[in-house]
Amino acid sequence: MTPSRPTRHAVLASALLASCAAPGGRAITAYTGRYLDSGLVDEILVLQDWRARDAYLGALAYAERFHVFADGAGQWEWEAQAVQHFGDQTHQELNALVALRWKRFPWNDRLRTSAAIGEGFSFATEVPPLEIQSQENQNASDLLNYLLLELTFGLPSAPHWDFVARIHHRSGIFGLFDDVDGGSNVLALGLKYTF
Repeated sequence: MTPSRPTRHAVLASALLASCAAPGGRAITAYTGRYLDSGLVDEILVLQDWRARDAYLGALAYAERFHVFADGAGQWEWEAQAVQHFGDQTHQELNALVALRWKRFPWNDRLRTSAAIGEGFSFATEVPPLEIQSQENQNASDLLNYLLLELTFGLPSAPHWDFVARIHHRSGIFGLFDDVDGGSNVLALGLKYTF
């Protein structure tokens, strides 16, 4: 009896499971940051006119890699976050996203570095008061788009640990979500444990 050949779907599922199970395929990130009542593109990314508010967040995120490309230099991953706001707003937030991460930089033998951009959904347990009050916004909503911009840095001698700098951004994508034009930005720092 001739053994049956695996189907294309079985091969893809096996590759996906192996990619997730390989070392470095999962990560837990804890981060905290401060709310900035400033526009993402025209102020935060160009490092000018940051207007910090007395509002902060603490977040715990779990991520898993689901596809590797460019001989391991890049990967796709999904992430889920649980967030608690405190200070001038005290609601909770749940976020789910898919991120593209690039991990190959010429100085990685001295300082391991990765850069990621992620896109998904953000649900707040109430319409965030500072998003309602913001001079940058028109309208506000509990459900918005979520954007992640992240840099990680780690020492080769500590392969599981990375320092994280992250922009935690919610927005209506120019009115696409509930006619919201604007959103919120938090500049955050934290630690990532990869396993």
